[in-house]
Amino acid sequence: MVALLGLMLCASGVAPKVMRSNRVRGPGYGMPKADTGNLLLNWASDALLLGVHLERRIDPFFIRPVIDTFLRDPLSDLVTRIINMRRKDEGYKLAEERIQPDEEAHLDDIIASFNAQMRKLWNPGYYERGGNSKTHGIVRAELIVRDDLPEHMRRGIFATPAAYKAWVRYSRMSRPTSTTWAS
Repeated sequence: MVALLGLMLCASGVAPKVMRSNRVRGPGYGMPKADTGNLLLNWASDALLLGVHLERRIDPFFIRPVIDTFLRDPLSDLVTRIINMRRKDEGYKLAEERIQPDEEAHLDDIIASFNAQMRKLWNPGYYERGGNSKTHGIVRAELIVRDDLPEHMRRGIFATPAAYKAWVRYSRMSRPTSTTWAS
């Protein structure tokens, strides 16, 4: 009944602006069309996305399990090695972070770009997630802010040593790890 009323409102032009959209819908529910600024790249993106959609139709039956069994880990390791070969060793210790030059300006630019993309693709009130669209796991955790944190990193909740209960969501993990979590 409500859906019929909505259709009648849209057809009559009386529907609120939020219900109407001048945005061009993409090839799937909530999927915007490619907008790279280059017609050839847009075509390639749309063609590859179509290929992914087609592959998903036949995937569960026979192709993906074989590929995952034999190629996923070796390909993942190869890509990681290639990426790491191109990186310069800056002497970072495990989990060490350093403030990068112009880091604040880069963060502001990322936020502004993401904001512009969301406003361009979706109507207000109907935004969809811009990244990591699927949750694969969640664990209960405790975040401990240590007292030996460098002064320049003591901001927000990291300003003073404390312990916080948390739920951590893991998403798009390339492969399982051997790490176990205590409950």
